[in-house]
Amino acid sequence: MLNDIRFAGGINFDGSLQGSVIQQGLDRPFINFGEASLADPGYDTWNETWPHLRGFRMQLQLKDWLHLTFSDLPVVFDSAPSAKMLRNETAKNLGSLLGLGTLPGLRVRTILTDYITEACRFFLTGKKPALLRVPSSAYPEVMYIRT
Repeated sequence: MLNDIRFAGGINFDGSLQGSVIQQGLDRPFINFGEASLADPGYDTWNETWPHLRGFRMQLQLKDWLHLTFSDLPVVFDSAPSAKMLRNETAKNLGSLLGLGTLPGLRVRTILTDYITEACRFFLTGKKPALLRVPSSAYPEVMYIRT
């Protein structure tokens, strides 16, 4: 996105930022969407980049979410016949290793789909939807950290 003006905006899903974008920043809309624990060292780049973002910027977190929540794994995991018991045992014993979090996979998919759709609509039209202005009662799991 830094080097290609064809990108109207960007969303970073739970990744650290790399390269010259940290100091150069961006002049188009950019959203950081990550897990609940932003105290981790990998998120230092979010804080370093923040003052260099010159367009619309937003930082969101999702409660009870871990890194692999962004993958298809939570939906696959929840399709197991004993998914609830399996998820509870996994969260208790291996949750941080698997990085799944405790939100049901289909709920996560719904949240991500709606935020991605509204962000893309904003990137293309310049009209900021309500979902990117204020927290939504439809998604109490989403925390608005910075705008």
